[in-house]
Amino acid sequence: MKKLVLATLLAAATGLASAQTIYGVVDLGVTTATNVEGTTKRATGVSNGGLSTPRFGITGSEDLGNGLKASFTLESEILADTGAQGDSSYLFNRASFLQLSQAGVGSTRIGRFNRHDYTQAVKYDAFGGNNIGGWVASNSGTVNLDVNTRITNAVEVQSASISGVVVTGQYSAGEVAGAITSGRTVAVGAEYTLGKLSVAGNYVEKNATTAGYATTKVKSAYAAYDFGVAKTSAGYAQTETEGSALKPSGYFVGAQVPVTAKVTALAQYNAFDNDAGLKPKTYALGATYAFSKRTTGYVIGARSSQDGTSAQNVVSTSKYNGFDTPPAGANQTVASVGLRHTF
Repeated sequence: MKKLVLATLLAAATGLASAQTIYGVVDLGVTTATNVEGTTKRATGVSNGGLSTPRFGITGSEDLGNGLKASFTLESEILADTGAQGDSSYLFNRASFLQLSQAGVGSTRIGRFNRHDYTQAVKYDAFGGNNIGGWVASNSGTVNLDVNTRITNAVEVQSASISGVVVTGQYSAGEVAGAITSGRTVAVGAEYTLGKLSVAGNYVEKNATTAGYATTKVKSAYAAYDFGVAKTSAGYAQTETEGSALKPSGYFVGAQVPVTAKVTALAQYNAFDNDAGLKPKTYALGATYAFSKRTTGYVIGARSSQDGTSAQNVVSTSKYNGFDTPPAGANQTVASVGLRHTF
């Protein structure tokens, strides 16, 4: 009887493990940067996330039959150079959600996850939403187009692909007693894929939590085409906040070029306009080397070209802390050599 109970428990544990997965990314490099932290000084040291932000997560799913599946994801950011949690206030700050999906119909998720336009920005960014040189990494400083935002207390409904079209809607409740519109976010997006071509459009309305609950609108559009010898992409975003006459905007063009079976070259140009006379730009070139499916080496160089008194970043201010924040009007050059390992 004892052997039977033990065998049953082992079988149950094995079945549980097979339905759940522990995964993650460790990405570290050595970086040197000019004009850092509001000074004209150079900094050299260890950096996080040249290709992908370090993370640790647990995901799992259960087949409920007839094409219906339940799943979950819990994902935490790690600053791998120190081992610190990326956001000390929240353990699973990158994602924490439940999802129910039906084959041929679509899915519904609830919890914390990327705002849909952030998901699209990462997908079309030639640098994959990394932390140096790309569209997402460069979106801070003089111009911040709010393209890299997560939402909480949120519900998402996404359709299955219908003739190449996928439609997504999200609603994030502010959950402020007596002020139902405070902090509320509504996001909608659609993506069309036809062979090697894909295009996407997104629209977001986000209410502030301060008095008056001013609404910020974010519009973005992306496109990509895979020519085989190179995958090219482009994107545009514009923000507009209630009470302000300014409409900051920006665009990018980028490419991923498979040089060999293991080497891929990356290039991107990002241009910004604060709608008040300042138009900074950033550039990036890089190359990756696939040691295996899980381990990738990289070298990336990026530079900002300021306009007048602009101070546009070319790196993420949270992951590349210490290599960011050029002083007004100072061009910045950043270079990273690193290694990413996934598990």
